[in-house]
Amino acid sequence: MQQFSKITLRKKLVAVVVLSMLLALVIATTLVTVYLRKSVQDELISEMTTLAKITSMRSSAALAFGDKQAMKSNLNALMLQSSIDLVCIYTNSSELFSSARQANIYSDCPAIEDLSSTADLVENSLYVIEPVTIKARPIGNLLLIVNQQRVEDQISQFIIIAISATLLSALLVYFVVLKLTKWVARPVTNLAEVANQIRKQEDYSLRATVTSNDETGELVENFNDMIGMIQTSQIRMSSLVEELEERAKLNEAQAEKMSQRHDAVRDFFSGVTHDLRQPLQAIDMYVEVLRNIKDAEEVGTTQDKLQQAVSNLRKLFTELLDVARFEAQVEYLTELQPVELSQVIKNICHEFDVVAEKKGLRLATHLREFIVFSEPAMLERIIRNLISNAVRYTKQGGILVGIRSRADNVWIDVWDTGRGIPKEKQENIFCQFSQVLDTDAKQGHGLGLSIVHRLSIALGHSIQVKSVEGKGTLFRLVIPCHSQVKHSEKTKNGDEIIAAQMQAITTELSVVVIDDDPAALDSITALLQSWGMQTFSFSSSRKVIDWAESFQGRPSLIICDYDLGDGGTGEHLLNKLQDKFGDDVPGLIVSGTPDSDDLAQIKESGYNMLAKPIKPPKLRAMINYLVTKTKPAPFPAPVQLPECDYSHQTHVK
Repeated sequence: MQQFSKITLRKKLVAVVVLSMLLALVIATTLVTVYLRKSVQDELISEMTTLAKITSMRSSAALAFGDKQAMKSNLNALMLQSSIDLVCIYTNSSELFSSARQANIYSDCPAIEDLSSTADLVENSLYVIEPVTIKARPIGNLLLIVNQQRVEDQISQFIIIAISATLLSALLVYFVVLKLTKWVARPVTNLAEVANQIRKQEDYSLRATVTSNDETGELVENFNDMIGMIQTSQIRMSSLVEELEERAKLNEAQAEKMSQRHDAVRDFFSGVTHDLRQPLQAIDMYVEVLRNIKDAEEVGTTQDKLQQAVSNLRKLFTELLDVARFEAQVEYLTELQPVELSQVIKNICHEFDVVAEKKGLRLATHLREFIVFSEPAMLERIIRNLISNAVRYTKQGGILVGIRSRADNVWIDVWDTGRGIPKEKQENIFCQFSQVLDTDAKQGHGLGLSIVHRLSIALGHSIQVKSVEGKGTLFRLVIPCHSQVKHSEKTKNGDEIIAAQMQAITTELSVVVIDDDPAALDSITALLQSWGMQTFSFSSSRKVIDWAESFQGRPSLIICDYDLGDGGTGEHLLNKLQDKFGDDVPGLIVSGTPDSDDLAQIKESGYNMLAKPIKPPKLRAMINYLVTKTKPAPFPAPVQLPECDYSHQTHVK
């Protein structure tokens, strides 16, 4: 059985068919042989019985008259039949009257009374008893003993013919079955070949060809379905592994960034420790001096010095709080928003009007109406620090704050006519604790521009400086401009500016909207259609994925709710749709009340987000922002400041 299990299916089928056919032929031949033997025996008995009757009639006169010579002649005539071995004539008293035998037969006539009166077998011979009568009166009996050689000859001849026919049939059946089994076993052999290829190549895209509609065809179809399921599982597994690898890399990068931030904070507080101790030590000393001074004039002088030390300490703590606030803002910032620049700058300049006027400076503005995408509080902090520095270090002349555009950027320029920055110190001006002159320690601790630099990097903006010593300084904040618009004096708020911007957006935009809330889906779809956009609206992930598989074009924008009702998230759905349409199709996530984990996830994904309820002007501005750029990069994490040369810095003493 083990050897049989190793041969091919086709050979097994041939062997089974041929062996089954041979077994059937052997059984049939055996049955026919038994039947033929009985038929030949019956025929022989019938023939011998007839001869016995004829001989009995011819021998009745010789037996009646006791003529042995005539009887002998009659009996010898029977010996011409080769099937008759022995002939015996008995009188009515059972005495042997005469006999005849073949030359090769040496047995004698048996006693007649030991035999029945009918034909029967004696060992391997037949015997026939026929009474000898005269006018129906018995006068004796005739005994014929017949051999079965003729029966054996006919049976042997039949067996030879049957064996020849069986072998010829087996050979013919073998070739016929060999051809038929090739056709019958082909689906199974093809299936085995495909399975072997899949095992060797590990290519689950291979499929077996269905060539019939019977059970083998059903087997092939089920095999293909099973391989398809394995392929899908393999793809999902590979995708999961890739996602896990990407997450591992992202976690490593995030850990590296956190380590860098930790090192930066450690270095920062390590550097600031000395500056904190200096004013505290000065305060302690001045307090002790005041206890021992009795002269009023000296008391006043010492009090002024004490007040200056307290002021320095207060300023240092203020700047430290600014640094802490910056870290907190970057940690929880999740999206950029449209900001009206002119109004922000006007509000900040109003804060410094009195300070500039008290110093005899002219604070002027040259503003144009621009909408940029930034974080309002952080952007305001940058501009305020720049204007504050300009007012602080300018003794005569004035400060000019202007807005200009160049190419795809908006420039916010802060000019002053102050003392300027020496060329050798411009390189380190944005480093922590950097001071232009030693005397600047009375007005600050060198953290303001460091904060400006870090905030600009976090927002994706850039800061430039140009200065001529003794003539003045220019600080320029460069912001990528995704849209701009001029407006008249009748424009009252930023919403109208944002609405005006949308006039530049083409009405040929096609937008895919996914939201499991029917009311929200219907309202945003109606709003986009009122703006002339083509919309494709879906209430579940499954519906939009089915649509995307058959959609031939590509949309301009995809707006997706974050928390979908079918258990998925907007981030994962956007990733799948961008795999279909391309990464350059922008995606926008809308959410009601996302928790901190969701915000972190959206932040890592790099998609922009708007919180519900969405104001139409803000949505229009965001659409304009997205369709004029490719997929937004993830919001930048705090960047480690470049290494600074502290050889030119002076800390508070």
